[in-house]
Amino acid sequence: MLKIISAKVAARKAIKAQLQKEIPQLNDAIEKAMAEGETIIEGYDGEISEPTLRMLKKAGYSVDNWNMLNTKPIISWHFPYCNCCENDSELEKLAKELELKIVEMQ
Repeated sequence: MLKIISAKVAARKAIKAQLQKEIPQLNDAIEKAMAEGETIIEGYDGEISEPTLRMLKKAGYSVDNWNMLNTKPIISWHFPYCNCCENDSELEKLAKELELKIVEMQ
């Protein structure tokens, strides 16, 4: 008997493969930018498929210039960054994590 893989199974496997390939590359780029104090990646060189784009948006990132000819996408977490900056309790948590103390200089 001959069997054929259903289109749904093929699609799911393709999506999984795209996510498994693209998400670690994106995380590396995001980690690098975060380490430099950036809130945006301008001109991301890696691939971003439709499923990866949707996952980025679900995670709170904005993505501009996606799927535009001769234009690299811009990935940003600037709005969540601004929200954290404006939230005193969030800043206090971060300061505590960093063991940041305010001292008077003489």
